[in-house]
Formats: sequence, structure tokens, C-alpha cells
Amino acid sequence: MEVVSPGSQTTDRVTKPAQYAAAGIPAYLRVEIDPDVTITVYELDDGATVYAEVGTFGQGEVAPVRRPFAVDIPIDEITP
Repeated sequence: MEVVSPGSQTTDRVTKPAQYAAAGIPAYLRVEIDPDVTITVYELDDGATVYAEVGTFGQGEVAPVRRPFAVDIPIDEITP
């Protein structure tokens, strides 16, 4: 999971996902905090070399993560 900050936008949105997918890491979660908190969930399908986007989830929603294990992240519970 990466939290995007002004100084890491390109790294967190482009570089790290490519490197993590190439390494075979099964999931990548990107947290955006501006203007609102959202989590974008990506999963690496079997045999794939790039992540597939599962979706972006914000206030009032639950981010479903299924790889490497199943967990649901209620966005409202991780924000002030």
C-alpha cells in the first residue's frame, strides 16, 4: 500500500506499480488523500505482468482486497 504525497505522485502512480507487478506482488493499493481519501485496488492476474484495476473506493464505501488474502477496508474507518 502506498500513500500518494505531492513529492511521490509519479513514483506511486507509475513506477512502483510497474516494479511491484514485475516482481509478482499480487496486489497494489494506492491511497490518495487530496482532495478526499480514496483507495484504488489493483490485482495481478495469474500470468499477467501489469495490474488490473479493481476499482477506486471513497467515503461511505468498502475497498475489497482479495489478494493475497481477503480483507475489506471500510474507508470511513481509516479517515478522521
